[in-house]
Amino acid sequence: MSKGWSEAFDFSRRFTQLCQELQDGGDHVTLSEKFGKLKNNEERIKFAYGLPAFQRYFEVPAKSEAKSTEESNLLRSTGNDLFKKKRYQIALHYYTKSILFAPFQSKELSLAFANRSAVLYHIRMYRLCLEDIAASLKYGYPDELRYKLLDRKARCCFCLGRTEEATTAAKDVEDDLQKSNLDIPKRSKWSEDLKRALFQTSNADESSSNEPKYFWPLPERKDTNTKFPCATAAFDLVYTPEKGRYAVATRDIEIGEVVITEEPYAAMLLKPYTKTHCDFCLVRSVAPVPCRYCSGVVYCNEHCRDCAWSSYHKTECNYLEVLLEADIGLGRLALRMVLTAGLEQVLSLKNKKMDIKDETFMGCNRDGVYRSDDYWAAYALVNHQDNRTVGDLFRRTVMATMLLKLLQQTEFLNSVSGIQLSEDNVFYVGSQILRHIMMLPCNAHEISELVLVPGQLATSRTAEIGSGLYNTLSLVNHSCDPSVMRQSYGRRCVTRAIRFIRRGEEIADNYGALCALSTRLERNAHLSSQYFFECSCEACVKNWPQYFDIPNEVPVIKCKSCSGRVFVPMDGLTDKSVCSDCQMEQDITHTIVCLKHSGDIFQGALQKVLQGEDLLESLPLLLGHLRLLEDTVCRPWREYNDCQEAIKQIYNTMGNCFTQNTGEGAPS
Repeated sequence: MSKGWSEAFDFSRRFTQLCQELQDGGDHVTLSEKFGKLKNNEERIKFAYGLPAFQRYFEVPAKSEAKSTEESNLLRSTGNDLFKKKRYQIALHYYTKSILFAPFQSKELSLAFANRSAVLYHIRMYRLCLEDIAASLKYGYPDELRYKLLDRKARCCFCLGRTEEATTAAKDVEDDLQKSNLDIPKRSKWSEDLKRALFQTSNADESSSNEPKYFWPLPERKDTNTKFPCATAAFDLVYTPEKGRYAVATRDIEIGEVVITEEPYAAMLLKPYTKTHCDFCLVRSVAPVPCRYCSGVVYCNEHCRDCAWSSYHKTECNYLEVLLEADIGLGRLALRMVLTAGLEQVLSLKNKKMDIKDETFMGCNRDGVYRSDDYWAAYALVNHQDNRTVGDLFRRTVMATMLLKLLQQTEFLNSVSGIQLSEDNVFYVGSQILRHIMMLPCNAHEISELVLVPGQLATSRTAEIGSGLYNTLSLVNHSCDPSVMRQSYGRRCVTRAIRFIRRGEEIADNYGALCALSTRLERNAHLSSQYFFECSCEACVKNWPQYFDIPNEVPVIKCKSCSGRVFVPMDGLTDKSVCSDCQMEQDITHTIVCLKHSGDIFQGALQKVLQGEDLLESLPLLLGHLRLLEDTVCRPWREYNDCQEAIKQIYNTMGNCFTQNTGEGAPS
């Protein structure tokens, strides 16, 4: 049964066809029983690979977006028309597409960079403009036109206050005017216009470059952990048979404190963002650079392009379109993990022992350090193989085997010695892909971006742009009322405390099941299906209500002695209040007064935050109010949730943040 490759390579459809053929053949029950008895991933990969139907349905073609001189010229011409109409944002979009399709080191590439630099100059993105000018000159911009680019360079440098560079560029313009096709009067006029413009620019003191700030500088941690280098010294790991490994605080951690700052072992963009964000660092790029060989991805600079190429893209490049068409979700990240590790490192784990006496040291290197860039740490993460059904295992096995077939068509499997691998080693590589396909749904984290509506922080939304595997962050367990939150800075993940975490208390993340947004039944259905556990956090044990049912009229005060519940008396005699837990009588008058005063300040700050105003000024007020609520009010209490959410939104604006353009935008 031959399959044509003009159709999209959809994994789910082909897998369904494979299963149907096995069922029609009448031996699917026997095959299912045989597969269910297999003992390890290598045997599973070998089983799927040996199915004749698999070989028919999963012949993986090389397929990527190719370069095209004709397409590049057409896109640049469209950009030129838009530029003349001063529709700069849309022109920028078409010039970028022209750059992506232009063959590497071609005249078309240099012209597209030059034209895009003109747009960037007009929208005052001077630094990016200078980068495009440099790229255009590097890729062979015609000598007789160089004066145009150098003129633009001189103007940009003056606007940025780089006077010496501007003066040098202006002198170069004079030299290159002599090589141009302009007659003498036009050369003189051009020279005079440039001198006049530079004089006016320097005297007018124009503002500097207008490049959008995508995220703030990476926040610093209070201290550094010797065992977990990406975490604060307050972070440690413990193990119990019931909970497995989980993180605890070795000292008090204040609200807002940075707990973990981590680079992913491997990361990937979701399909809708492959042309808007850097394929390596995942930063949204206004003026990206292309892959040398395909048009399917973009990079924010040549450094990221080179890092991606040496790490994984040299293998993915020819198959990128079919990988995206296949729609295999985290299967792409599983493949990228193996590519990032490299064949030699993957094979080095073949005979590595997993019988470590102290579970907390699983994944650590020989020095007892748990590193974000260590493949062994990623390998050792839990994958719940024993909890999966035969059907789930078979689907994941077929996916991994398909990716192995892809690798067999590349140089990757011969990258160590140039000698063809043995069959056992080939299947071992496939088994690693399968291990990661099982592990990632329980350990990968989304990489996000705040889409900010100007003046309306409350209606701004967080978009998932990619996925990453963070070795250290994966050790942090779930709570429906988490004590930490995550923000993405490019592909890096910053984890901050959003509750006061006491010494010895668990540090808890959230796996997409917040107690204020869903019922306990809904949360545990999600957690058991994907993560194979039932949550026993305080919010679940006490069955806290959802947001609109959380009390918001009269707070329940924490007992000064036992932290139990002290209800405000109906008669208003707060000096005679009694703890319902320990029966201690106490005066809560001062607490009520403090809460009222702090609450009034909080409400004023909250309104500003919702409107996107005075965020930095409001943050300390919100942190202080939340800390007061921590110390004095029993939860659940709606004002606590409101304050915490406002703090989270402010921190979200400091990470990946894209301000939505409410005017002219680029087409999709």
